[in-house]
Amino acid sequence: MTKRWWLGWCLVVAAGASPALAADGFEELRRAIREKGAAWRAGPTSVSGLTREEKRRLLGAEPRPPTPGVPRFAGPRPSRLPSALDWRDHGGNYVTPVRDQGGCGSCWAFGATAVFESAYLIQAGTPGVDFDRSEQDVLSCSEAGNCLGGFVEGALAFAQKTGIVDEACFPYAAQDLPCSQKCADGASRAIPIHGFFYVGADVASIQEALQQAPLTFGLMVYDDFFAYQGGVYQHVSGEPVGYHLVALVGYDDAEQAWICKNSWGPSWGEQGFFRIRYNESYSGGSVYGIQLNRAPVFDPLYTRTTRAGEELRFSVAARDPDGDGVRYDMEAPPELAGAAFDRDSGEFSWTPPAGSEGMYRVRFVASDRWDPPAASEGWVRVSVCDSLCDDGNFCTDDTCPGGVCQHEFNNAISCPDDGNSCSDDACRDGSCYALLPDGNPCDDDGSECTTDECRLGACAHTPLPDGSPCQDDWVQCTEDVCREGLCSHALLPDGTPCDDKRQCNGADRCVLGECLGTLPPECIDGLDCTRDDCDDAPIRIERNDEPFEDISQRGTDIGLAGDDVTIGPVEIGFPWVFPLSSDPVESVFVSVNGVITADGTEPGPKNLCLPDASSPTRLLAVYWDDLYCGVEEGCRVLAARDGTEPARRFIIQWRRVRPLGQATAWMDFEAIIEEGGGLSFRYRTLGGDAGRSATVGLTGDDPWNALSWSCEGLLPDSFSLRYAEAGPVCLRKTAPGTCAIDGTCWIEGEANPGNACLRCLPWSDPFRWSSDEGAACDDGLACTREDACRNGACRGDPPKECDDLLECTEDLCRDGDPFECMHRVREGYCLIDGVCYLWGAPHPSDPCLACRPDQAVEGWSPADGNDCDDGDNCTFKDICQGGVCAGFAYACPVGPCLLSSECDGTGLCAITPQVAQMPCEKPQCLAGVLHGGGECDGAGNCLALGMASCSPYACADEHSCAAACQSDDQCAAEAFCDSAASECRERKPDGEACASGRECLSGACSGGRCCPSGEDCCESAEDCPAFYQADPVCHDPGRCQGSRRDARCDEQHRCQSLWVDDDSACDAFVRFRCPDGGERACTGQAEQPESTCLVSCMDDGDCGEGRCVQGLCLPGQESSSGCGCGSAGRGGDAGAVFGAALLLCAARRRTRLRWARDPRG
Repeated sequence: MTKRWWLGWCLVVAAGASPALAADGFEELRRAIREKGAAWRAGPTSVSGLTREEKRRLLGAEPRPPTPGVPRFAGPRPSRLPSALDWRDHGGNYVTPVRDQGGCGSCWAFGATAVFESAYLIQAGTPGVDFDRSEQDVLSCSEAGNCLGGFVEGALAFAQKTGIVDEACFPYAAQDLPCSQKCADGASRAIPIHGFFYVGADVASIQEALQQAPLTFGLMVYDDFFAYQGGVYQHVSGEPVGYHLVALVGYDDAEQAWICKNSWGPSWGEQGFFRIRYNESYSGGSVYGIQLNRAPVFDPLYTRTTRAGEELRFSVAARDPDGDGVRYDMEAPPELAGAAFDRDSGEFSWTPPAGSEGMYRVRFVASDRWDPPAASEGWVRVSVCDSLCDDGNFCTDDTCPGGVCQHEFNNAISCPDDGNSCSDDACRDGSCYALLPDGNPCDDDGSECTTDECRLGACAHTPLPDGSPCQDDWVQCTEDVCREGLCSHALLPDGTPCDDKRQCNGADRCVLGECLGTLPPECIDGLDCTRDDCDDAPIRIERNDEPFEDISQRGTDIGLAGDDVTIGPVEIGFPWVFPLSSDPVESVFVSVNGVITADGTEPGPKNLCLPDASSPTRLLAVYWDDLYCGVEEGCRVLAARDGTEPARRFIIQWRRVRPLGQATAWMDFEAIIEEGGGLSFRYRTLGGDAGRSATVGLTGDDPWNALSWSCEGLLPDSFSLRYAEAGPVCLRKTAPGTCAIDGTCWIEGEANPGNACLRCLPWSDPFRWSSDEGAACDDGLACTREDACRNGACRGDPPKECDDLLECTEDLCRDGDPFECMHRVREGYCLIDGVCYLWGAPHPSDPCLACRPDQAVEGWSPADGNDCDDGDNCTFKDICQGGVCAGFAYACPVGPCLLSSECDGTGLCAITPQVAQMPCEKPQCLAGVLHGGGECDGAGNCLALGMASCSPYACADEHSCAAACQSDDQCAAEAFCDSAASECRERKPDGEACASGRECLSGACSGGRCCPSGEDCCESAEDCPAFYQADPVCHDPGRCQGSRRDARCDEQHRCQSLWVDDDSACDAFVRFRCPDGGERACTGQAEQPESTCLVSCMDDGDCGEGRCVQGLCLPGQESSSGCGCGSAGRGGDAGAVFGAALLLCAARRRTRLRWARDPRG
């Protein structure tokens, strides 16, 4: 056990508690780690305190199988892999610093960018450089995903095609931004990669690929992973939260662990990194590597033979494995002066002069056209003879020393490739193409289910044993194993247990390769045309049939009108929490654009598809579009409150708004907010197709935490939506070309038996009847013409004779002989004396009357609140009330010095004052002050005649002060009655002598002094009670340090305690051994120096002749435990010893246990 644990034990025993680890909420997880035998630490981290939704948003990787055509890693297989590799310390640090993705689900972009950065440093040979590329570039421009998630293969494809710019060009913002925000010269700053490959999920393949550079690495993250503080992670508890992508930077076979770079900042885990057990948490998926730039490879280079005077011409050739262009360079010895070389084609030419016989070496370099370039070199020997000596054998050097041809074997060169990967194409004593030993690796046939090895000089692709694991296709109900040399994904037998990750169903089993669960009975509708399903959806918006509530008679106009206008705050009437948020609000802001927000953020006229990073938080998009509310057109936005606690409601209703630019597309809709969290959106009319495309949904505390019902599709008339809280929901999907309406299956185009204008139109709504707009029908009236389906009903046009030429009426007819014309006033209009008026239009001559169809359709209604003029000069702020203009009368002054005061008809007051010196106020006593009354000044004002204070006495009556007293009530508030002298005296401040509290301003007298109530008062320290002081105590015997408590009298004459240094209680009964072999003891003096040797003990052996009690050396016999509590010490006072030891333990705990330094070193 550690010293710190022992000291902690002393403390908890002293407190009477049981020993336990800190209660930080992770005890259950730590217990699970111990029970599983895992080797990692759990506790609070930078992400452990996030909500489950916030955690889920960190995990944005999408697990997908590799796209066909992406190459599989088939690098050179080393005969023996190293047992450990860490690119942070592999001849230098090739791993860039840990980044932080913030609250955006962009781990897929961070993982791809991290391996790109490392690959570049490895290629350039520049370890220790922060080669910082822009994750925002990948997030915003790759089209591989967004803050809700993405696919790493798409990110790497973007890096290959376009390249990634530097961080300064496009700084990371942890949100989706348009790609156009990249710096203007981004195209020239982007660096591309050569290509990428995927790696098989087995440990050996990943380790082989990791020898080249770090890799992307996917894993399933469970609840417990967020509490990782260090060690080798293994999943021990919790449910899966999501799929994550990181950078794999190393491995260690001794720990059987991968080393990974995360993107949650350097404060998480092991400075931003973590280790995870091989094959843990479905790790090993989404493993991709970046293809480093490879150098061109020369074709075999041979000795060239020529004769003096004859031109020698040949070409060197190199092939770049990445497909890059190749450029050549040559370096020849001085004797080959005049040799020509074409850098593009690699052609060499030289005519040896006479007397140049001999052997020469020429160096050639092949470089690719990548930045930075990769290069390789080769040598060609040139033999100049006096006769033709070339024997035609690639494997000999043909020379002619002394004029005699010689053909020496050259085993350092290769023959032309024979296309057989099981021959080494190397010269062997004059011959080529020696067969490689059996078992040597050869060309990969592309199947991970074969071993590619040489057998008898041929490349054999031997199938792995059937059942060997191969690449996961991410389908639970398939078996990913090798069969006859190929990776097979055969369907598991029906009935095989699986997990579809949903709680709403049970007994999940594989059926025809799909994981299906047993649906709850309420989700089975028994219809052949539907596929029943369920969802755990914790939150959702669902359609229902709640009716539109018309509040035109009881609602209050909130004054919202115009274009792009927001008004607020508008009081709700009760606390309410926006869905997906936490803090309650009691008021909201309302926008004419069909939006309600918590903070007044103007959402703008252009609706967005939710979720969107730029949308406001805590937003209710009831019908978010660019809308216009014209008062002159009868538009109003109303608010109403109803119900009683705890079922109160708040309604905001938009009436007769229209899309900007659509003159007649009128719309009515509303939001109903309910106490307790309920919320519904209801719609009556949406103004035809022109007005039916809008955003409907909501956002929470984060713009990405959103629910969406509609974005760009057409919305129907007369429907309603309700926000639903947590709980499973039943889902249905109809078969193509069918509807499921009222418990019956219908074929597309079939009509409602009771209404020919309603049909099954699955593309409009597969679960409700849809209006067959424009279809021919018969409305049953002979007087109408051109009957057609309109808004789900058959309607015909009346005859021309019924047209009254009024825009505000709907012209109808009734059959008869002759037929009868009828005219119904349209909604939002009044028809008064044969003239049409829009809602809100004023009376031509009376501002207190207006068109209010909700009050009267064929007459004028009161327009209360309008400004008007009542014609009376003695009123102001004239306003319409009850249809009549009335103002507020001017208030002329009144008072005892005015005979009359009234309006003079010009807006001024005419007054008649009383004569001067007329009494206007009686004498009186107020709060101990005599007021002498008042007299008129002749101008209408009452002048005071003076006042005088009676202090320290009270008033005797309204004319005089008291002159003596027998009780305190005859004195002023700040005085008391000295009854012996019959005099009022001022009360005394703190510290003054007193006989009772009535003499003191504080009302408290203690120890003969005035003082604050409830405290001991004093003139000197000797006046203070005994408990304000205490005898010396040795609180740190191990250092011979103590203190005592003295009484003191402060400036306010209050008794206080003061601790002062006093070591006299530290007597010689405490002894302990020192490192120099001697002993130390306290002296009992008031001032003692601190000890310079061992300040605590672990067992009795540290204490010489004494024993170790509670970590302190004390005299006496040895105890059986280093933290024993037996009686010991001077006089056998075990309690005093235990108390001293306890104080020492407490002091040690505060200062951390340590050895004191000996001054001699």
